[in-house]
Amino acid sequence: MEVEAETILLRLRIDLKRIQSAKVSNASRADKDAYKKHINDILDIGCLMLAIMTPELQKRHENMVAYDMIQHLKELYEGQTRQEKYDTSKALFRCKMMEGTPVGTHVLKMIGYIESLEKLGFPLGVGISHRCHPAIVVE
Repeated sequence: MEVEAETILLRLRIDLKRIQSAKVSNASRADKDAYKKHINDILDIGCLMLAIMTPELQKRHENMVAYDMIQHLKELYEGQTRQEKYDTSKALFRCKMMEGTPVGTHVLKMIGYIESLEKLGFPLGVGISHRCHPAIVVE
């Protein structure tokens, strides 16, 4: 892992030199300092992002800056999240209590589905919760 981190840092430093050479030379000292800090922050974030990725994702993103990595990861996983929202909501609305099973178990199962949807950014409002399942009190 140490070798990988050193390689990542080396690539980021090379990118920093390339970016710095492209900046405008007639900018004020304050602007240059702010720009340098901004670039260093971008590189730090990119390095941290690469460090926590799996080796496969590192290879795919090693030549990207942080913003591009975020955009690419969103594209990769957005469809997966959409499918997960669909599957979870389908399971929730098709959930039926089996005869002879405790009500508490069924309610906990449904609450689990609702919480999963909230974590996926698809919260059920109080209105829809009561319309679909009037026995469940959502606070």
